[in-house]
Amino acid sequence: MKCYWRLRARDIANDSDWAESTEFTITLASVLQVTYTTQADNNNIGKTTVDLRVNGGFLVKTFEWEAVNANHKIPEGQNQVEDPKGLLPGQYRVTVSDGCSKKALLIDTQILSQ
Repeated sequence: MKCYWRLRARDIANDSDWAESTEFTITLASVLQVTYTTQADNNNIGKTTVDLRVNGGFLVKTFEWEAVNANHKIPEGQNQVEDPKGLLPGQYRVTVSDGCSKKALLIDTQILSQ
């Protein structure tokens, strides 16, 4: 998506006339898209790992994980990473932000086999 802008400025301290720039273009980032897969965590029997795939948006992304189940917790040091490890089977919510837009997902980490 492209936006076209023209800048107008005036030096009010010197009571100057309005000055106008030529037209310039700003290209906006594409839509933020997040998908995921889960798999058994080979280093922690009975726990899972989530692999997020994030496309679009601006370059720098932040991640905020929280457990939906009251008796589950995000392992220490894993609540702001892209791909957390050592999660108990259950539901988790992740919010991905690129500084301009946010995308939230509900993730179920059921272990089907180990």
